Amino acid sequence: MTLKITIKDYPCGYGKTTKMIKSLSSNEKYLIVLPTLDEITRVINGSKHVKLLTPELGLDGATTKKEALQTLVLAGKSIAITHALFSSLKGFAKEGLLSDYNIIIDEVPEAVKSTYYLSRESIQEFYIGTGYITVDNDGFITASDKWCSKNKQVSDTLLESIRIQAKKGHLFLAGGSTFLSVLPEILLTSGKSVCILSYKTSGSYLLPYLKKLSIPYLVESDIEAEKKFLNSAATLITVKDIPSLSGTKLTYGAQKEGMSVPSYYSKIPTALKKHEVTSPSECADREHSHYMQKRLLGRGQGQVGCFC
Repeated sequence: MTLKITIKDYPCGYGKTTKMIKSLSSNEKYLIVLPTLDEITRVINGSKHVKLLTPELGLDGATTKKEALQTLVLAGKSIAITHALFSSLKGFAKEGLLSDYNIIIDEVPEAVKSTYYLSRESIQEFYIGTGYITVDNDGFITASDKWCSKNKQVSDTLLESIRIQAKKGHLFLAGGSTFLSVLPEILLTSGKSVCILSYKTSGSYLLPYLKKLSIPYLVESDIEAEKKFLNSAATLITVKDIPSLSGTKLTYGAQKEGMSVPSYYSKIPTALKKHEVTSPSECADREHSHYMQKRLLGRGQGQVGCFC
């Protein structure tokens, strides 16, 4: 049976993480992926029924957090880690060491990330044409044995970081010039269950990525909670005009065109420096204001949102 990923897509302040902590069962094993070290501390301290551990240097002589993580996985412990460490679990997943873990990911993982851009000519002449990498029809990159054997000789010409990422098995070439690092598919399909806690997941690369890989998923949401959140957020925003930016188009195409004009570089920063923006910390609801600052500022033409 194919594992179906559950995505709990609820607004900020809904209590996703709190409810997740309360739902942990002493009869299950968990791998919880969190955005920050502070969140790890919060979840570990809040878990009453499951003892959660996090990789630490010195654990059984571990000199890296990855080594400490391996020790915890082999011991079958429930674990809390950051997103930064999540991708290092690919090898453990291949060995089946995560098959009995309930994987919970707090915040959408970065499914696709642009890592390098080189000209088509450079890639073709120095990487592909010389046999240092191969690229299949899907864009998947494989670093050749030739590159490994001649690594020192070509280190002044070829990027070692590209070879390393290709060896990890999650590097692709898009459009003949952009290197993309993707989240290993096996990390999303190897657990006993996989649950992702987030908001506005539809605006991320995750859902298109899951569709591309034909990985089934179910999105849970609460329409009434969404309406309540948006109405509450709207009361925290006042939209004011910035005269010097009135009529300025901020679409992708307009910004790209504007970058060819030197005066464009300083126009918006200068205007924003002259305009006073109330600090989000002065808002009554800190979590809502933080979210709206990230999501809603700068969406208009020549306007800025102020939290009042």
